[in-house]
Amino acid sequence: MPSASVEVVNEVGLHATPLAQFVACARSFSETTIRVQRDERSADGKSLIGLLSLEALKGTTIEITTEGPQAEDALQTLVALVASGFRRG
Repeated sequence: MPSASVEVVNEVGLHATPLAQFVACARSFSETTIRVQRDERSADGKSLIGLLSLEALKGTTIEITTEGPQAEDALQTLVALVASGFRRG
């Protein structure tokens, strides 16, 4: 299972708006399981409510783990999204 750590860099942290973007992106990898962990807390990467429960503020490091046929692509895409501060481009 590929995994990577990434720091939350956007000013507001992982709140509803950026997480909705994250979840939409994660769900585009329909056959891939995505988990996000912060300290001892873990959430389904395709669940907005679950991700909100991580309470990841700016400067927090999260770990994203993927498993499935598109695991590497999903991981790279989601890490880039978080690292960019959820900037589209």
